[in-house]
Amino acid sequence: MTPDGKFVVAGSIEAKLLTVVDAQREQSVWAINFDTGPRTMGIEANPDGSTRRIFVSPSFFHGFEVVDFAERKVVAKIKLPDQPSGGMTHDPRSPSHGIGVRPDNKALWVTSKNADAVFVYTRSPVSSCWGMPLPA
Repeated sequence: MTPDGKFVVAGSIEAKLLTVVDAQREQSVWAINFDTGPRTMGIEANPDGSTRRIFVSPSFFHGFEVVDFAERKVVAKIKLPDQPSGGMTHDPRSPSHGIGVRPDNKALWVTSKNADAVFVYTRSPVSSCWGMPLPA
């Protein structure tokens, strides 16, 4: 569900498709095709509670893609750092499988099976060694 409860966001790995459904009418309103299947997703809200962006962990990519909700398109593709390395699980289908937006929308947390780590992206640089600026 989007933060305002107006839409359901669904991904199909097999169809390589993200679909946005109007929750009240129970009808698809728009969709985006991906090169690979979308897996886990995190959703960021605007200050008014409406949806700003969807962060998608695509199959076979060590990172995430950023979907602008208003523009209905992918606006960025972010690769996770290669270091640290040595994670216990190397699954090429979903090397980054877990993503979430902090409730105050100030940080995005992305897991990495390859690094056995969690990377944190913020709206502004932070002193943490894992803090990285979030795309505008």
